[in-house]
Amino acid sequence: MNEYIWIAFLCYLAILGIACYFLLCAYRVGVKKEFRLIKNLNGQPLKNRQLIARPFAIMELLTGITLILFLIAVPVFSIQMRIWPALIVVIGSARQLRILKLAQQNES
Repeated sequence: MNEYIWIAFLCYLAILGIACYFLLCAYRVGVKKEFRLIKNLNGQPLKNRQLIARPFAIMELLTGITLILFLIAVPVFSIQMRIWPALIVVIGSARQLRILKLAQQNES
């Protein structure tokens, strides 16, 4: 039983690290104007990065905040660990769909 608690705790910390990465990326794109971080899903830089910097930063900020809210909800609502992947997939899929939309807008 004890090893399950450690696994859950390490997964919790990993998700916290990912949320902090998204928040840091939002800060670097939105405030520091580091446009090199704006990339497509396959890692290719987009053409007009300056035009989509603000929506990209907002998307990264919302992803980070959503993950933080998820981490707060886990102990508050006693969300079981078997439900975590489904919620994380929803958050990640929403982010990927938004990146695809931004890339599509960038091409036209």
